[in-house]
Amino acid sequence: MSNSEYANQPKIYTVLEGSRLVYYQIDNHDIPEELWAAHWESQPHDRDFYSRFERGYLSVYSSIFRNHLPTKGKILEAGCGRGQFVVALNSLGYDCTGIDFAASTVDQIKSIFKDLPVRQGNVLELPCADNSLSAYISLGVVEHFEDGPETALSEAYRVIKPGGIGIITVPINNGLRQRSAIEKSQLPDDARFYQYAFQKREFSSLLSEVGFKFDKFYAQGLYYSLRSGIPGFASLTKRIPLLRVIDRVTDRTPLTKYFGRTGIWIVRKPVV
Repeated sequence: MSNSEYANQPKIYTVLEGSRLVYYQIDNHDIPEELWAAHWESQPHDRDFYSRFERGYLSVYSSIFRNHLPTKGKILEAGCGRGQFVVALNSLGYDCTGIDFAASTVDQIKSIFKDLPVRQGNVLELPCADNSLSAYISLGVVEHFEDGPETALSEAYRVIKPGGIGIITVPINNGLRQRSAIEKSQLPDDARFYQYAFQKREFSSLLSEVGFKFDKFYAQGLYYSLRSGIPGFASLTKRIPLLRVIDRVTDRTPLTKYFGRTGIWIVRKPVV
């Protein structure tokens, strides 16, 4: 048994382990850099892909970035992938740099945007001085460390200056997602760890333990959770296309905080 949450990726299996939903996958890559390079290579990354981001398009993060990012000071997107938000934020006047673990992905970005401030780097060992950033962005990154997100979160805390903010997202473990879980004994022998989905309470505690103060929480992706967690919902959306835009309405309601796909934490490093 598996679920198909991630298009264009190997087969995914989910196992409930304690309070976390743990995702495993079958892949043929020996090191993480190969995995992520292959992942981003499978996604659109030509000049046409970037055109709307060059005009400042921020996708589902538009209101969050505009409401919470400081207009002055250095911003880092740690784990920037294809770098589209680095492109967009700089086009809007922010001072944003991106790092990504996959060197080949960074090379692809540089082949299109020679002067874009992106570089190869490790979010567990950030190439930044202590207390040097006004803001830190991490969109779906820290959940991918099998040892847990603590080291990445501690690094984020180190480099953010007092009073600076973090915008950090991870998958949420909710009741709908748990419907696809199997017993660990059912995993194929060659299944490898892929990511965690966290309960809100646990991830909030992890952020607090490294020193962050909580500012605000958002959730997104109710439609996704319904589609993957309720049998027949995906086929229903084919018959009723209007359901495909349900996120535009329901992501603004309290229901999404309980059944959304992604949790977004806005945290702050306290001023001592």
